[in-house]
Amino acid sequence: MRRFRQSRSADRDPALHDLFTPDGMEGEPYPSRPDVRFPLRPLAAGLPNDDVVVTDPRAEGSESDLLFRRAAEQVARRRPAEAVITYRSLLELDEHHVEARSALATILEAQDDLDGAVDQLTLALVDRPADPRLLAQRGAVLAILKRYPDAEADLRRALRESPEHPAALFHLGLLLHRKGLPGEAVTTLRHAIHVDSANSAAQFYLGEALHHQGDLAGAEIALRRAADLDLRQGRALHLLGRILDRQGRSEEAREMYQRAREAAR
Repeated sequence: MRRFRQSRSADRDPALHDLFTPDGMEGEPYPSRPDVRFPLRPLAAGLPNDDVVVTDPRAEGSESDLLFRRAAEQVARRRPAEAVITYRSLLELDEHHVEARSALATILEAQDDLDGAVDQLTLALVDRPADPRLLAQRGAVLAILKRYPDAEADLRRALRESPEHPAALFHLGLLLHRKGLPGEAVTTLRHAIHVDSANSAAQFYLGEALHHQGDLAGAEIALRRAADLDLRQGRALHLLGRILDRQGRSEEAREMYQRAREAAR
């Protein structure tokens, strides 16, 4: 006698076999809720979400505030190109957002777009013409461009507004040093160090200025302080080696040259 195997599909319309095999229909039914077993975006947890538009009604601040925070986060994550786009979007909404212009100028300077940085700071100073921080920032960029008269005007104006402003003092001292005025540079850099004793760059340029004046002992002190403050100050160590060589202290000089090579690695 011919025997028939029992199957769940025994009572089904045979036409269904054209679409589904009996084995394909067996097993537990899928849950009624969507995406329980097979999420549409299995890698979504690993995707960055800082560029997603915030729609949470509980988020505080205006759209400009949200963009400003987003740009700051992009800078913190070392994504300056994205931060530039975000800052520019913010400034299209609020052209008087001074902090955004200052932050954008900082990024542009780091990207060697010095003229772009000056343009942003000039626009910021339209709204805050006496802000010493903005004046010092623009003066520093103008000095890199070797526009020394304009740079010095900004830095001295910043110091008229705030005589103890550390950035203005440092950049003015550096500018005077670059102009070949070591005496004035020494006075200004010492003032900058008095205000901010942790400024290793100020200590280094003070050492350079003292070296140009022939004050080897003073230069040695400044350069050792620069190296102590920043172990990566290879230039300070190298110049210190030259000064020690000039004093006939060959062994100490060789040690400084070795440390300078190690710092440059």
